[in-house]
Amino acid sequence: MFIKKYGDLITGIFFAVLGAVGLVLACNFADPIIQVAQTIGSRFFPKLVCIAILIFSVLLIAFSLPKLKTKKEAKADEEETPEYKRVIASMAAFIIYVLLMERIGFLIMSMIYLPVQMYMIAPSEKQNKKNMITYILIGIFSSCVIYFSFVYGFRIILPAGVL
Repeated sequence: MFIKKYGDLITGIFFAVLGAVGLVLACNFADPIIQVAQTIGSRFFPKLVCIAILIFSVLLIAFSLPKLKTKKEAKADEEETPEYKRVIASMAAFIIYVLLMERIGFLIMSMIYLPVQMYMIAPSEKQNKKNMITYILIGIFSSCVIYFSFVYGFRIILPAGVL
C-alpha cells in the first residue's frame, strides 16, 4: 500500500536528486582541447539529459502531491494481486527475441516481438482484435523507424538475419 500511495513521489524525488547530481557532474566535465563549436562540447548532451530528468521528475512530484490528498486507503479485498504469469511470459518473450535476433534479424524480430509484448502487458480490457491491430501497426512502424535510423542515419549495423 505504501508504494501505491507514495511511489510517484518517491520516484520523483529520487530522479530529481539523480538529475541534480548528474548536472553538477556534467558541468565539471573537462573541455576538449579542440572544440568544433563553442556551445556544443562534451558537456552538452549530459547536461541536456540531466535537465530533462530534472524537469520530468519535478513534474512527477507536482502531479503526485494532489493525488496524496485525494487517495483514500483501499480495502484489503480491493488490492491488486501481482500478475506473475504476465511477468514470466514477458521475460520468456524477451529471451526468445534476443536469442533469435541474430538468425532472423532485428527488423523482423522487432516487428514480431513488439506487438506480442504490448498485447501481454496491456490490461485485460485492451486485449482484443482492434487493439491487436493497433499493436501490430505500432510494432511495424517503430521497428522500421528504429532500424532505418540506426542503419542509415547513425551508420550502426544491426543484425540483418535473413534480410
